[in-house]
Amino acid sequence: MKRPNITDYQYSDRTIYRRDLDKYIDYAESQNKELRDVKEKLVTHNLQLIEQISNLKIQKK
Repeated sequence: MKRPNITDYQYSDRTIYRRDLDKYIDYAESQNKELRDVKEKLVTHNLQLIEQISNLKIQKK
């Protein structure tokens, strides 16, 4: 992801410096990756559960 060309960002009465923005962006990107990993595990687990339920329905018949 290309980062915006920002040196400092004025926010209200506080200046956020570029090094802080980089730190926030890195943290957000790592959290996003973790959430994607968790989502992938949940989807996989849900598919396994659906398959198990289908197998139980077949066995019940």
